[in-house]
Amino acid sequence: MCRFQQQGLVGLDDQRPVGHAVSPRISSKQDRAGHPTRPSIVPRPANHRPGLAPWTAPAGRAEGVAVTAAGQSARPPVVRKAAAFVTRGDQLLVFRKPFHPGTGTQVPAGSVEPGEDPAAAAVREAEEETGQTGFTLLALLDHRLNDMRRYHRHELHDRWCYHLTAPDLPDTWRHGESDPSSGPPRFIPYDFFWLPLTEATNHLRAEDHPPITTLRQHLGLL
Repeated sequence: MCRFQQQGLVGLDDQRPVGHAVSPRISSKQDRAGHPTRPSIVPRPANHRPGLAPWTAPAGRAEGVAVTAAGQSARPPVVRKAAAFVTRGDQLLVFRKPFHPGTGTQVPAGSVEPGEDPAAAAVREAEEETGQTGFTLLALLDHRLNDMRRYHRHELHDRWCYHLTAPDLPDTWRHGESDPSSGPPRFIPYDFFWLPLTEATNHLRAEDHPPITTLRQHLGLL
């Protein structure tokens, strides 16, 4: 049975930094006869800083993302996500997909259902993806907006990262999903194992680094 410990939950303000996929600016021109010429690369302004605010290109030029008729970058849809950072001592629970090695090393995570609390979603995802129970929710580690266009997905992830514990889990095991939130509907196996927290940032994606840093601070591993 899942136990929620409200004590120690970390409150964050509403400042949510966003990653930004770097892409060239394409300029489409016409010659005097009205025929299109070869596109040219428009350099990014020296003082431009990546973020959610769209970069406005000169007239007739567009950034390499979805662009509206007014020349403004279309904001991708926001999808709420919850991630479970499960620890056992100084180890972090992670998994790999043996038949999809390109997806790398991951922590249990998924979409928050409509009307669902992100904390409850983190526990649910941990149970569903691992096939295990007995998780204890300890604290909110990180909350930020991640731009997923760098991974060729036109969406922003409103991502909530929580610290959970489950001391009675095995050292290694295989489980998976038959209805993952993204990808094909067939069963996808996950191989679970424990990774030393001091090595976690060497294996996980960049969006997992801030909650791992907070987690190591909480556990006195920095």
